[in-house]
Formats: sequence, C-alpha cells, structure tokens
Amino acid sequence: MNLPDAFLNHFVIFYVNASIADMHYIIAHIRWSVAMRAKVLEYLHRGVGVSEALKKKIYNGLDDDHVKFLNLGHCWLSSLLPFVLQKINRVHFGLLTKADVDMFEAEGMKIPMSRRMLAVPFVGKDVPSRASEFSHPDVLIGLSILAFRYCRLK
Repeated sequence: MNLPDAFLNHFVIFYVNASIADMHYIIAHIRWSVAMRAKVLEYLHRGVGVSEALKKKIYNGLDDDHVKFLNLGHCWLSSLLPFVLQKINRVHFGLLTKADVDMFEAEGMKIPMSRRMLAVPFVGKDVPSRASEFSHPDVLIGLSILAFRYCRLK
C-alpha cells in the first residue's frame, strides 16, 4: 500500500495532538530535523520492514514506549485504517438511533450502554444487528469515530 506523504504527515500531526505529553517528551529530547521526520514517516509507512540502519536510529533515538507508539501508528496505517474506511455507514456499521433502541426495548431486549454509545454492526441498510458487537477494540474505536463524524456527534 502506498500512502501519500501528505496523509502520513497529517497522521503524524494527529498523533502529536492526540498524545501531547508523550510527543512533547520526544520533541524535547530529539532534534526533529527534516531528515529525522522523513525517517519517522518512512518507519510509519514500512514498519519493521525498513533498513537495519533506520531501525537502529529509531530504536536508539526513542525509548521503548515511543517505538511501540510508532508501531501502533504503522499498524493503523497499514491494516486497520484501510479496513475501517472500506465500511459504509448505516450499511456495515453505525450508531443506534433512538428509534433503534426503542424498537429493541419494545421486543424485550435490554440494550447495554456499550451498544448505545459505540458503533455496532449492521446486517443491511439501516438494520442494526440485534446482539453482535465488533470484537477488535481498535476497529470499534475507528468505526465509532467515523459513525459520530457521519452523524455530526448527535
């Protein structure tokens, strides 16, 4: 998968904003030259498949938690994000509406808070699954973010 540099730059900025404390630590302890930024972007793009020299620079320049952070970023970019983006809101996933909750409760089902506040799988257009939930927490988070964006944060 070949992601555009602009997208990777946006992703790095998102993660900098998402984890200010961690990223302030990185920025304070490493001089982020243009070359180092390019190397971090390459690591985000290729993961552990980068050259041994680049791995050594990343592993020596960052502590263990920050390397794990970069690996999580690579995982999101390479597998989770494409999976999440190929799903269609209110067809494959979505948030339960008030009408959906009322319909399930009228049938005698008790809806847990996790199903009310997070994305749930759909079996068809505007037909939420009665009981199933997404099992992978990262996919659940990604789909919930998209569902709230599409529904304008209800």
